[in-house]
Amino acid sequence: MKSLFLFIKFLLNETYREPAILFWAYIFPLIISGALGLAFGSEKPVQVNAAWISSNQPPVSESIIWKKVDPREVPTLLKRGQVLIVAEEKSDGTVLLSLDKANSEARLAATLLEAEILKKDVPNPKVKVENIKTPGSRYIDFLIPGMIAFGLLNACLWGIGSNLVEMRTKKLLVLYYATPFSKLSFFLSFYLVRGLNVFLESGFLILFSSLVFQVEFTGSWLGFVILLLSGLFCFGGIGILVGSRTAKNQIGYGLINAVTFPMMLCSGIFFSNQGFPDWIQPVLKALPLTILADGLRSLFLEGFGISDILLPAGLLIAIGIVAITLGRAIFRWV
Repeated sequence: MKSLFLFIKFLLNETYREPAILFWAYIFPLIISGALGLAFGSEKPVQVNAAWISSNQPPVSESIIWKKVDPREVPTLLKRGQVLIVAEEKSDGTVLLSLDKANSEARLAATLLEAEILKKDVPNPKVKVENIKTPGSRYIDFLIPGMIAFGLLNACLWGIGSNLVEMRTKKLLVLYYATPFSKLSFFLSFYLVRGLNVFLESGFLILFSSLVFQVEFTGSWLGFVILLLSGLFCFGGIGILVGSRTAKNQIGYGLINAVTFPMMLCSGIFFSNQGFPDWIQPVLKALPLTILADGLRSLFLEGFGISDILLPAGLLIAIGIVAITLGRAIFRWV
């Protein structure tokens, strides 16, 4: 029993003597919980963006934020995730609700909206619900480009950042530093390995989604390669920055999660980030994962060419340059 007590004391001392570990274990979860509580935990009803096609005013609904649009704008709005439901009022008064029933958020809002329309004080109100099956307008079409972007982020931060921390922990970096090797080759090797894996993983996901869900790629394949390489450069630089100093796995993993988790939630990977308040939208659009995901969606769903993705590619490269410069400046080999 004495040895058990001593081992417990040793492990507790090892954990709690490091202030950074305490921050990632106790403070960081509170920050994330508070941010999510502010974003999603208010008493306001959940609201969904919807398109209204009619000359009449849309029905009043607490669950819907209406956008009166031209019918020609609907496909683009659906592809970008800016609306989840399309409501069209027919000449006979019937309201046709079009949505992807695979999207639970849209399905719930449609149910609430249908109930509100049927309660209206009009003779024989009619609501018809239609499932969107057109490739490019479904939830799966929105999801796949986001998953490719998220996979690239994970590959770089965990494949580069965590590897650097592991090497420093095992004293491998100092051994490398003592040998006559090229530091450029050292860092470049991480990029090449991650790049090979990312292209293989992305190709497999595209092939799978095409065969199983008929997800179509309508843009420039060269533009896709350029954007993926730009994302690799950007997130690789962030991975180097994250793994540039610490020699403790707990701190390194905390830093990686501190970068990954907020972007995963706020960059519109699994759902559109249009539901966040207007004041924070410029910040969300500036996140590198948002830039990459939106650029990939424009290639997949809107047929964009090379010239259309030069701006997002340039922004990713600029962020990568800043991250690499900072990472190299503070990098520790010991």
